[in-house]
Amino acid sequence: MKAIIPHKKPKGKELTGQQKEENKEKSKIRVGVEHSISSIKRIFILKYKLRVKNYVLHDKLILLGCGLHNFRVKNRKKTISN
Repeated sequence: MKAIIPHKKPKGKELTGQQKEENKEKSKIRVGVEHSISSIKRIFILKYKLRVKNYVLHDKLILLGCGLHNFRVKNRKKTISN
């Protein structure tokens, strides 16, 4: 795993145009990752509200939630590109 760290502005100076563009690209990646993490957290909240004790059912709920997240992301991209 590799951490993607944005450029920091030096003290008393500004970032170059290239550094600003690189930060924008890194920001796009970060937003996508953060949205995925928040979706997974919502799935876990559902699991805790249902208080599932059966581990097989627990795993199925997590897989179902991940599948719903992937379905949502896949269809959202189609809507944006049309």
